[in-house]
Amino acid sequence: MTYNASRIDDFMNPPDWKCCTVEQLWRYVAWHLENAGIRSVLVGGAAVAIHTEGRYRTSNLDLVPDDLMRREVPELLHSLGFAAQRNRNFAHPECPHLSIRFPMGPVEIGGEFSIAPDEVEVHGRRLRILSPSDCVKDRLASYAHLRSPRFLDQASLICQHQPARVDLGQIEHWCEGNDSMVAFKELKRRLMDVENDRFFPGLNPQTKPRLTISLFASELLTARRILTRLGFERLKSPLLTHVLVTIEDGTMTLAVTDGVHWLESRIPDTTSRNETGRFLMPAKALADAARSGTGKLVLLNFSDGPGKPALLVTICGRSTQTRTIYPTEPADGFPDRPIVEGRATPVPKETMLAIQTVVICAARNVSPNPNLCGVLFNPGDGGAVVASDMRHLASAPARVPDREFILPNAAVHLLDHPAFTTGDVEVLLSESPEDLRVGFRSGLNTLIARTVPERFPDYRRVIPDLHDLRVAVTISEIHRSSLVSWLRSLQGPSTLVRLTWEKPGQLTLTHLDDGATSEILEIPVSVEGDPPPVSLFARILANALVIGSTIRLRDTLTSCLVTSPAGSFCVMMPAREL
Repeated sequence: MTYNASRIDDFMNPPDWKCCTVEQLWRYVAWHLENAGIRSVLVGGAAVAIHTEGRYRTSNLDLVPDDLMRREVPELLHSLGFAAQRNRNFAHPECPHLSIRFPMGPVEIGGEFSIAPDEVEVHGRRLRILSPSDCVKDRLASYAHLRSPRFLDQASLICQHQPARVDLGQIEHWCEGNDSMVAFKELKRRLMDVENDRFFPGLNPQTKPRLTISLFASELLTARRILTRLGFERLKSPLLTHVLVTIEDGTMTLAVTDGVHWLESRIPDTTSRNETGRFLMPAKALADAARSGTGKLVLLNFSDGPGKPALLVTICGRSTQTRTIYPTEPADGFPDRPIVEGRATPVPKETMLAIQTVVICAARNVSPNPNLCGVLFNPGDGGAVVASDMRHLASAPARVPDREFILPNAAVHLLDHPAFTTGDVEVLLSESPEDLRVGFRSGLNTLIARTVPERFPDYRRVIPDLHDLRVAVTISEIHRSSLVSWLRSLQGPSTLVRLTWEKPGQLTLTHLDDGATSEILEIPVSVEGDPPPVSLFARILANALVIGSTIRLRDTLTSCLVTSPAGSFCVMMPAREL
């Protein structure tokens, strides 16, 4: 194929060769390639130079042409006045400061080939260049492989010049799957340094921020969802409505307390490892940053120079950056972290689930007896967790520490979160009975609470002997869930239901409202023995049926038992109808 450069120059005239820039040369050559039907993508340092508006400088352009048309490239370049060099580059004799090379395709970044380049329309032709986000990925992949700081410099420059077009959330996700997280974290630190130099001289000319932290809004959102379970934002003490932020070994720890409980969540790799310190973060600052949106980078700059301490929160979005200064309080007045010294006992997640899904059915209620306002961790009889509100008692087998203690209901509520129920937990309990603190540590999260000082009543006395309960009524899983929903729909804590068995293989539940029948439900059951009629509180029966599916009875007035094949059970006292 023969190319007539004089004819096509009418559409795309050559640049001024003596002062030609990287972008001008790319547009000129790429336009002629596209005009000849040869698709190409600009990659490498030249793409960085264009996205940084010349802040990064290079003398080489890397254009990846369509492999099917690669053989046509030299002839086209010769028609434009370019000459081949020994290193397989092409250069124009009037433009010795720039050269072009054509790497083999296809375009790939860190082994990923599904690349969608940006397109720029020039005189009716679409020219292609790596997008700013892909350029950052490419530079980070090069840094991860070669460990040369210049690649980080280039990635940082792109982020500074193209903040609206660099998706840091997407880049982080890509880095996680391409062994480049070390490079990404270093990039975050460099962006933080740039933010400090840009903003803080105007905020406080006498001092730079003492602590600088960079992380994603999603990380703060995860931590906040755990911390707000303590309700610290509603506490009366102004100091305790703040979050204590501690920086050590590159990890950011956020902690809140109500004076009884200490709850903390850690976020690793948020700052350089040589930075240490602590400050108070207002609740509103945490809420605003956490809710700013998935994928947004959050920069925290704390300064405690002359005057009141201040926290600058910068939220970097795709097209905007918002900065807010939050006055804060000195961290010296915040309570110290409680210390629990003792042996750590590994507790499986099954124990944590037993507390929440089984025992909490009873412990969720407030009892006038302070000994019962919590969950008993009992190492006897193979280990169990037990709770009661004096109307019913629930127990489940569990692996627990070797010293008995009662965890208050408020602490149990704080543990009712996936951070503590989806994995194994370490329980730190002092060997001294006088020390009332206990710690629960799961992954990046820790709860320290006070135990109930009194002893739990001897609950074994209220558990009926299974040999005396000669009647067993089993409800299928399908009908059990619908029955629990129906029971909980009945209003009032003292609402009664009467269980009768007039028809073989069928349980009839009659809702008694002020002594008058208001609703009847019939469900099929499997029955062993001759079950007596019995009246139970609807709420208590619903709780018991969450624990097990088999109701074991003796007579109308004796305690009945609901059991599960796993060994969990609930003891209920029948109600006396007036």
